[in-house]
Amino acid sequence: MISVSNLCKAVPSPEGQLNILSDINLVLLKSESLAIVGPSGSGKSTLLGILAGLDTPTSGSVIINDKDIVSMTEEDRAKHRSEYVGFVFQSFHLLPGLTAIENVSLPMELKGDSNASCMAINYLKMVGLEARSLHYPQQLSGGEQQRVAVARAFACKPKILFADEPTGNLDQQTGSKLSNLLFELNEREKTTLILVTHDLQLANKCDRTINLRSGKSI
Repeated sequence: MISVSNLCKAVPSPEGQLNILSDINLVLLKSESLAIVGPSGSGKSTLLGILAGLDTPTSGSVIINDKDIVSMTEEDRAKHRSEYVGFVFQSFHLLPGLTAIENVSLPMELKGDSNASCMAINYLKMVGLEARSLHYPQQLSGGEQQRVAVARAFACKPKILFADEPTGNLDQQTGSKLSNLLFELNEREKTTLILVTHDLQLANKCDRTINLRSGKSI
C-alpha cells in the first residue's frame, strides 16, 4: 500500500518561494493503478519522482509498505528502488549499443540473476518482440522500442511500476496497443501502476485519478 500525507514541494526562485506541490494526499492499494493528470507545469512529474524515491519533498510523508521513504537516506532510497520500483520513460532510455534482449537482461544481470537471458526472452515474447530480440534500438520503430522498455521494466518484477507519458511519443494506434499492454502486464504481474499522462483515454483505464492544477489536487 502507498499512503501520501500532506506532501509539499517548494523551491526558491528570484520571485520568492515557488510551490510546486501543495498538500497532496492519496492512498493506493496493492495492484491498483493511478493516473496523474493535469496541464504542463502542474507538478505531475515532480509528484511521480517523489513517489518513486527519485526526489524528496519539502514536507509530508510517502509511506510504502509501512516505511516512509522520505525519511530514508539516499542509499536506502536507492536500495528501495532496486527492490520495489520499475520505470517506463517517454524517451525509452534504451542503451543503443545493446540489443533488445541485452537491454531487457541488463537490470536483472546487475541484480545477479543467473537466468536473466531466459527471463528477458520470455518478457520480449509477452510484448510480441521475440523475433526482434537481437535487433538494436536504432533498428526498431518507436513503438517497438517502447515495448522493449516495458518488457525491461516488468522483467525486474517491480512491485510498483512508474510510467512517465508512456504513450507521448507514439501515434494513436501504437499508443493504444502500448497502453493495453501495460494494463495486461499490470494485471498479470499484480504490479501497482502509477503513470503520468495527458491522454485522458489512458487515464480513464486506471482505477484512480489525481488531477493537479498549480501543484494542488482538484
